[in-house]
Amino acid sequence: MPCVSPASAALRSHRTASTEADYAVGKPLPFDLGRAHALYKSLFGNAEGLINGKQLLIVPAGALTTLPFQVLVTKSSSSQDPASAAWLIRDHAITVLPSVASLAALRLTAKPSAATKPMIGFGNPLLDGDQSHPRHGGY
Repeated sequence: MPCVSPASAALRSHRTASTEADYAVGKPLPFDLGRAHALYKSLFGNAEGLINGKQLLIVPAGALTTLPFQVLVTKSSSSQDPASAAWLIRDHAITVLPSVASLAALRLTAKPSAATKPMIGFGNPLLDGDQSHPRHGGY
């Protein structure tokens, strides 16, 4: 029997027939803020004092490579309103790296930016498939 960490177990999705039906009519996917907070506590709970006010450089492994750390919730709340959630990204700049060695390589080749203004870009790299379906990038 394989050993499963609490963090990996928390990442397992839980789907119901109604969730599948919601996909079909274009409803937003459900998001459990309580689970997002429990996962945050499992991953960062013992280090909260150490990461306070700092940029996070995260090198995930295993099941955590699929986790968007930005959507972890830092404070418990009775509300399920995403607008009032304490998202991790609101308190920390987050960089996710494929390996520790990649950070060292980037630091060796990095040059100061010549940009006069900051820029952020978002994209959907899916080039084929049903773009309107939530599993394939639709929302």
